[in-house]
Amino acid sequence: MSTAIPTTYTYHTDDSRPVQLDFHPPTEYKPETEKYKTLIFFHGGGLVFGNRKTYPPFDIMSRIAPKGWIFISADYHLLPESSLDYIRQDIAALQEWTLKHSNELGIDTERVSVASASAGSFVAMLLLDQWKTIKLRSFVNLFGMVDTAAKPYTEPRATAKTVGINLVSDLQLNVETYKRYLTPPFGPRVWDDQSALNDLNNRTGLMGWLFLEGKAANLISGYDMDVILDSNTAFTPLKLVSSAFPPAITVHGDQDTSVPIDGAYALAKAYEHVGIVHQMEIVAGAEHGLINADCSQVWERVVLFLEAH
Repeated sequence: MSTAIPTTYTYHTDDSRPVQLDFHPPTEYKPETEKYKTLIFFHGGGLVFGNRKTYPPFDIMSRIAPKGWIFISADYHLLPESSLDYIRQDIAALQEWTLKHSNELGIDTERVSVASASAGSFVAMLLLDQWKTIKLRSFVNLFGMVDTAAKPYTEPRATAKTVGINLVSDLQLNVETYKRYLTPPFGPRVWDDQSALNDLNNRTGLMGWLFLEGKAANLISGYDMDVILDSNTAFTPLKLVSSAFPPAITVHGDQDTSVPIDGAYALAKAYEHVGIVHQMEIVAGAEHGLINADCSQVWERVVLFLEAH
């Protein structure tokens, strides 16, 4: 069996609404007789927008499919209607789903890796910390938001501009509309912004407003700012890094205005501290998302890293 069309599965049901994933088989796919390496991916979007079809890493997908890799892109609950507790429930349910369906889908549970882009790396690192039955082989961190106790998330920024677009003024959105997202009672929990298309621009602008106000860490953690700024209680994925984490490779542009590259260096330092392999791929002159950057050689090294682990 060989197909380029993904199959959608529900891996978690919350309030009778499905949290889904897209399953992309490898080029040559015979799950009846073969087991396959698997890469699970989490999308970006500041934890407030996006879905499993949002900017998947096609450059990686196209390279690993012929090498016998399954690629899975998963939705997860979005803030602020949801909370980190719901995201953790998604992560637990995803491990259960993977174990339950590994035989029928040909997933080799001893060769599972995780990849993520931007805010998806926050989710991926929760998974690395939380999964105990399936031991992850490697972590591909694409310009990830991993140090959410740092100044870019706790202090106001001068602009909401990223990749050449001001997420507030260029979208001609009313900043006041974003404040309702931080005021209870919130609406129904959301995990796929396609279910709220009429509100998508506001959700995109919400991220810009959080940057301008320095409230991203407040939204993510649920803590008041005075608690967040106490380094002993601030929640950041960096604090989760341990010797149980798998080897990682980070790809990050050195001109990233959305997720500054300082977070990538901090992750490398955290990995060094616990003695785990961390490979850094810095893309000179690249903005967030590596927009318009020639990364063909970088993607080749990412695939070599995946294959080696």
